[in-house]
Amino acid sequence: GAGQSQPQPVATPLSPPGATPVVPTVQAYPAAPVAQSLYATAQQQPLAPQPPQPPTSFAATTQTLAVTVPPGVGAGQQLQVAVPSGGSVIVMVPPNTPP
Repeated sequence: GAGQSQPQPVATPLSPPGATPVVPTVQAYPAAPVAQSLYATAQQQPLAPQPPQPPTSFAATTQTLAVTVPPGVGAGQQLQVAVPSGGSVIVMVPPNTPP
């Protein structure tokens, strides 16, 4: 089975003016699925080695912060400490804090 039974005139002065804009459209058709398949292949490759982002929770945080409790802060009080990575953490003063 042949794809085109009769050859169509491409960029010929004999073709009607209505067929002129069809030429670039026909050329762009086979390029569309090729670009899409390349897009999907390029998008799938970096997704495989990339590990899933851990949720922002205390369990995922492995940073150790040395917090100095200012005088006058009793046990059970909460302090807001700035984190170097950005943001702040609420720290609760343990009951066995030395004066």
